[in-house]
Amino acid sequence: MLPGVTSALPRNDATTRDARRAWTIGGALLIVSTLVGTIAAPMLWTIPGSGFAGPALFSIALLIFAFGIRRAGSVTARRPLGTGALAVLALWTFASRFVWDFIPDESLALDQQVVLGTVGTLMAAILAAVAAVQVARAGVVPSPWNWAPFWALIAVIVPSLLQLLIFAVGSSSSSQAAVTVLVGLDQLVRSTAVVFLGVLAIVLATRPASTRTVSIIAPRR
Repeated sequence: MLPGVTSALPRNDATTRDARRAWTIGGALLIVSTLVGTIAAPMLWTIPGSGFAGPALFSIALLIFAFGIRRAGSVTARRPLGTGALAVLALWTFASRFVWDFIPDESLALDQQVVLGTVGTLMAAILAAVAAVQVARAGVVPSPWNWAPFWALIAVIVPSLLQLLIFAVGSSSSSQAAVTVLVGLDQLVRSTAVVFLGVLAIVLATRPASTRTVSIIAPRR
């Protein structure tokens, strides 16, 4: 090297490796949770407890994104509000599935099921909104992908809001048909959004690390 020239060296320390590992594992778990919870669900239906596999994998992925691995890779920079929102969302996702599986459908009237489902959906939406905004503000995920969780949330919310609107208007043959279509669309959008975030996390984890400039100017004698 000539005096006065600088060299850009790729960061490849333990912290960077742990961060890459966290995003890769978290992204893979998001994708697998969707495959297990939707595509493979009919084939796993006869296996006891298989219904919990998808939510469990999704919740673990959120916890990894929230806390990272060995304190590296947190998409919220381990700030209390965003990290707490992701952690509570992870627990809420698994707990809500647990509640629905152990409450007999015949014990609740239709109106009660709608209210309980609406409360659960709103709670999850609030937690997800707080987490998405905090991820965008943390500056850990490179721009513009730091807003990707917020984009996914908006895409997921739209079919749910349309379903609530139809329920509020009233029941009819046409509205019931519209709800059936929206339920299918809602499931498709949710699955697509989760897979998109999982793939994005893996892609970002494989990008070249940021460089740091090291001065190699020869000292004066």
